[in-house]
Amino acid sequence: MTPSPVTFFMSRLNMPQHPRKHLVSLLLAASLVACGGGGGGGGGGNSSPAPAAPSVSDFPLAVGDRWTYQSSTDGETHVRILSAALVDGHNTMLRRTQDSNGDADEYLERLGDSVNLLPGPNAGALEAAVGSVTLLQLPLVAGKSFKLIDKTISQDVDGDGKPDNIKILGEASVADVQSLSVPAGTFETVVHVKSTVTLTITSGANGKSGQNVLVSDDWYAQGVGLLKSSSINTFADGQVERHEQTLSHYHAGTRRSDSVAPKVLTRSPAPDSAAQFSLIEVTFDEDMDPLSSTADALLVTNASGSAITGNLVWHDKRRLAFSPTMDMPSGNYKISLANRVEDLAGNPVAAEAWSFRIDKDGPVLLSVSPAADAKDVPLDSAITLRFNEPVDAATAQAGIALYGPDSAGIAADITVEGSIVTLKPRALLVPAHRYLINIRVIKDTAGNEAAIGTSIYFTTDPGLFGTPSLMPGMELAPVKPYRALVADLNGDGRADLLYQWVENPYVDSKTSLKYFVQQADGSLLLAGQWDDGKECMGDLLANPLPAQRGVEVLRAGPCGFQQWRMNEVGKLALVNTPSAPDYGALLSGTWIRMAVDGGLRAVVADKFNGTDYVRVLIRQTAPGVFAAPQAMPRGHAENAPTVADFNGDGREDLLVLGGIYTDQVSGPALYLQQADGSFVRQAKPEWSAYAQATPIDINGDGLIDIAFTTSSNQASHQVELQLQQPDGSFTPGTLLALETYSQIDALRSLDLDGNGKQDLLAITADTLLLLRQGQDAKFIAVQKFSRSPGDGGTRDIQFGDLNGDGRTDIVLGGSVFYQRPPSLASRALGAGRAWRSLAHTLPRTLGQ
Repeated sequence: MTPSPVTFFMSRLNMPQHPRKHLVSLLLAASLVACGGGGGGGGGGNSSPAPAAPSVSDFPLAVGDRWTYQSSTDGETHVRILSAALVDGHNTMLRRTQDSNGDADEYLERLGDSVNLLPGPNAGALEAAVGSVTLLQLPLVAGKSFKLIDKTISQDVDGDGKPDNIKILGEASVADVQSLSVPAGTFETVVHVKSTVTLTITSGANGKSGQNVLVSDDWYAQGVGLLKSSSINTFADGQVERHEQTLSHYHAGTRRSDSVAPKVLTRSPAPDSAAQFSLIEVTFDEDMDPLSSTADALLVTNASGSAITGNLVWHDKRRLAFSPTMDMPSGNYKISLANRVEDLAGNPVAAEAWSFRIDKDGPVLLSVSPAADAKDVPLDSAITLRFNEPVDAATAQAGIALYGPDSAGIAADITVEGSIVTLKPRALLVPAHRYLINIRVIKDTAGNEAAIGTSIYFTTDPGLFGTPSLMPGMELAPVKPYRALVADLNGDGRADLLYQWVENPYVDSKTSLKYFVQQADGSLLLAGQWDDGKECMGDLLANPLPAQRGVEVLRAGPCGFQQWRMNEVGKLALVNTPSAPDYGALLSGTWIRMAVDGGLRAVVADKFNGTDYVRVLIRQTAPGVFAAPQAMPRGHAENAPTVADFNGDGREDLLVLGGIYTDQVSGPALYLQQADGSFVRQAKPEWSAYAQATPIDINGDGLIDIAFTTSSNQASHQVELQLQQPDGSFTPGTLLALETYSQIDALRSLDLDGNGKQDLLAITADTLLLLRQGQDAKFIAVQKFSRSPGDGGTRDIQFGDLNGDGRTDIVLGGSVFYQRPPSLASRALGAGRAWRSLAHTLPRTLGQ
């Protein structure tokens, strides 16, 4: 900082120093008298110069006038008129000077044609003693001379207790009028003023004197003020110091060194950007006036409009920074730049405002496609993750992975576009399988890491049947239902659902029946519940009754042979049959239509006689009236016999699998029903032991063939197809190897897809496998569903249209497999692709 003449002058006089140093300081102070007289504004620069004049009669002292000088000793010096001030009854203007040494304030008075420098309100005794100093005597005309100061002061300067004598004499004269070029521009009418200040100090202690002489050349322009100053300071000991400064920018009144407004080059943070930290900085395209940046020149507010406290700092001539003094948490903020920020010529920057976000948080996943726990996802799907902010591509590619069956990694191409990450598997996904999207690590572009990992599961498109859904009412069930029945309970032509379950398995084994009635819109509505009060789990059968709507429900189980019928209020009621025989505990009930009894159906079941099970036939003598059980050919008590008209005589026959009791057959045996309702074992064929069987017309010749499952502990279990010949004999057909690690517990046949050919369902404790019959009696594995162990009995498979769409659905172990429209069933591989194409994505094509 270069202080004002009197301020610097008096401050040095008030400090106890060596007399010689006083002389140096005082003379340096005096050298600034002429310089201090400058400071103003007006035209010039590279614009047209002011009109020529023989003199300078103007000395700018308006609030806001400012000048910037390039100094040979102090770098850049800024001078500015700040305000009007009343000092000891004098109307003055406060002028502040800033340079590398700091700030200095001085008070200027325009009194007539004289421009004077007055002691400030906080002046010391010596400065007050000096009093007013003339800076300029206007007008400045060539040949004019005037006195700056002529004063003698007696004061103890060096603090030795004795007054010293200080003599200050300053004179100035106008040398000539000329043109002058400085960095601020070229000026045609410039007055050259030469000043000499002589400072003599006589010590009060020893009477010795010392003298310093300052010679200064100063150039003034009309309406602008000081353009240039060059001084030589000669000390009493002969040392010489030189100082020069030239005007580079100014704004005085209506005149400026340039009139181009500054522009903002960079904004940090950038508009609409996110930043981890709250360093706020604006860069301009030219040097700026630091005195113009008041506290509210750059205002930062949060989302609620509250101001953020902080400090404004100029890092250099063009960079203005805001350093907050309070925490700025994550959130939205606004920066407002006022037009009070000006360049060195006083041109204000255009006011503007922009928003940014402090982001100290990692990216947040907003959505994912397929959605979490999505079902029926197409096999060619790309996976899209949408975050709340742009993410770092490198961490996305390294930290996001797709896993398939058996936790195997799935090769996928990962691309990042802003906040969207896309995973495109390089091969088709496997139908009816559960996949995992695992986000281990991901960062945003600012480097913030997501708080925790994320796991998202989805299940791929299974094909003909949708991913299994829970039976209605089972969402909160502690165990899955055991034994279900699909039948038209109320006679409205729509399939209804009934199932048994144990409501409190951890307390007791009491069973209940829940039944749901299908509505017109295909939904299933809970119609009622029957509580057994004890354990009565058994096989459920539906018995059509011509005399009433709907069917009656039969159950063959440990509570005997029970019958329910729907009453007039739509509730199942237990039929009271006190005269009915004691059926005892029953197992494995199934229907067979009798050649006698008017064609009514009878129940084939296994009855417990106290020590063993015996197979019995319970005939229906009238609709809903059943006779006492009679003995039947034995078989495996865990498997009900297979019923079909095997020989085409119009009567249903029995295929009995090998049993485990005293009268067991060595292998499957076919019993043909006779006209009198008796059953005679067919002499042929001779079959080895099989575990399960189902009737099926394999080759479309109208003869009932048989599909057997082998009993094996090997990893691959087989289905053997036995083809019936016209003479009633059977010949071995194709062996189908099924990729399942569990023994096949049930085998069913029906036309699943409505193409006129019967298909196969193989059921194990943990798998449901669908085999479609294609050309030339070839079977193709088209769907495979995983089942949990204990997920209902494997014999409890039911079929029916449970949503009113006209397609056959499957019920098994607490789950419903809804058959889908052809457009959805083929969606996994695109419209028009055949079932055989789907088979290529499954483990094996069977029967080839």
